[in-house]
Amino acid sequence: MSSRVGKSTFARTLLNRLLARFQRIAYLECDVGQSEFTPGGLVALNVIENPVFGEQSLHQPSRAIEISLY
Repeated sequence: MSSRVGKSTFARTLLNRLLARFQRIAYLECDVGQSEFTPGGLVALNVIENPVFGEQSLHQPSRAIEISLY
């Protein structure tokens, strides 16, 4: 898919909307080139309990299971 079309913004918006309804959300991160919660090159299942705003480098999942592709 093309870059700079709003995929990350859409994912954050959806995540925050779901957190308004549920206590925690499992977020499967598969974009190894532009990770939201983990270093690049990882596929990770993150458990998120707090809304996600601002810079990607500031986001911290409550828990994460990571799988390296390298």
